[in-house]
Amino acid sequence: MPINREKIKLLAQAWDKMLLGEKEALSSDLSCLDISALSSWVRDCSQIFEDIYAVNLEKIKNASPDDFGVMHDCVVDIFWQLDHIKNHIGDAEEGFPVLMSLLAKKAKLRGP
Repeated sequence: MPINREKIKLLAQAWDKMLLGEKEALSSDLSCLDISALSSWVRDCSQIFEDIYAVNLEKIKNASPDDFGVMHDCVVDIFWQLDHIKNHIGDAEEGFPVLMSLLAKKAKLRGP
């Protein structure tokens, strides 16, 4: 199933709704910045991937086979865009284990 901007918006809203429901519990172990990092990766990373596919890879596809300048510029852009995603992962690194642990405890409380 293709994922478009509207679908990403809905998925991001669902993610934020889940986080909002756990905000009080998360706040006891995480800073506001950590919680923000858990929230922001969805929209930001999807936009970055969209840019990689729709812009850079499209340019490479359409470039002349000997247009190494365009290919180089696209590869550099892709590298920096992936680095941005890596930073989002690093920023959220503290929050994900706390969120997973919190949800696992709640899942065990409810049982199968």
